[in-house]
Amino acid sequence: MPASRYTPEQRTEALKLYETHGPSAVEKQLGIPKTTVMSWAKKAGVRTIRTERTRKAVEARVFDGKLRRQNITERLYGQAEKILDDLEAPKFRTILKASFGEEKPKTLDFIPANDKKTLLQAVGTAMTTTAKLEAVDTDNGVQGAVSMLDRLMEQIGVTGGDSGVPEAAPVPPEQ
Repeated sequence: MPASRYTPEQRTEALKLYETHGPSAVEKQLGIPKTTVMSWAKKAGVRTIRTERTRKAVEARVFDGKLRRQNITERLYGQAEKILDDLEAPKFRTILKASFGEEKPKTLDFIPANDKKTLLQAVGTAMTTTAKLEAVDTDNGVQGAVSMLDRLMEQIGVTGGDSGVPEAAPVPPEQ
């Protein structure tokens, strides 16, 4: 085995400097290449304070992102619920074009087909987006899908057995 270029004292000093100031400072002040001191640090389990700060900053950013996604998800669920409420209301408020392209608010006893289609598409988009957002923060996306389905079932008044999953209808026997 070749003799080491650096004494144990140099290694200790380099690792202390690495821990407080990073590999560039070691190279600049002690003339020991970054790759060498980084290899020593890895073997010794030494981390720089900067690396630790970076790790904490990344964790905080990930946590902030998760909170933001949860907030957006809740807001999208709220929008979907509002649209569903509008679709189920006895009266429907819309804007109709009058003469000369003038637009006037109008309350109707029915929902015009185009309005209904647009509102249902908006609900679908909101639900798809919430499922994708929830999947980001779960191991494999299953929990987000189950949560979304639970809320959808709750919205349409479907109840399941003890498991929370709707029971399948019995299949009639073949004749």
